Amino acid sequence: MEVVFIRHGQSEANADGIIQGRVDYGLSGQGRDQALRTAAALRDYNPYRVYTSPLSRAAETAKIINRRHNAEIVILDDLIEYDLGEFEGLTVAQVFERFPRVPGRLKSGEPFHTLAPGAESDADVDIRAERALDEILNSGLPRIIVVAHLGLLERIIKKASASFKLELDPGPAAWPLKNCSITHFDFNPLSPRLICFNEVLHL
Repeated sequence: MEVVFIRHGQSEANADGIIQGRVDYGLSGQGRDQALRTAAALRDYNPYRVYTSPLSRAAETAKIINRRHNAEIVILDDLIEYDLGEFEGLTVAQVFERFPRVPGRLKSGEPFHTLAPGAESDADVDIRAERALDEILNSGLPRIIVVAHLGLLERIIKKASASFKLELDPGPAAWPLKNCSITHFDFNPLSPRLICFNEVLHL
């Protein structure tokens, strides 16, 4: 089984520097172009199924990529992005203004997404990521595309790597995942491998 994980194309919120979380922004013009370029890069992949988050920026990316393949598209609710609580819909500057303790806590090493009042916890996202990964791997299909979001994909890719005892290449320094980046795994149980990670040469 091969699985290609793709972060959605640039959204309108990405372009404007707005924190999204569960807020449902669509793709920007650049995001649609990125999705088209990703579709071209995967023209010979021929997936049997495409899983996508229900949010528009991921679902639209999935549809654009799937035009070349006409595979089954399955909306998987567990692929939705982190709920970022009171940070959603704000810019980073607005977050710093409304929550003046955040800059200092960031400097002390606390992750940005954990500082949002009302945000979903990493533990809860890990549960969703594990459920989603299990559904994908238990599908029994030889080639799959998964389109989702920055935070969720980070958790699911790390889980997949750990499950198959694969080290991320070129390693954690390459995070975060870029818009319409490709991360490609071969989950052959005899010789699993990470084919590419956060690849954007096609863009």
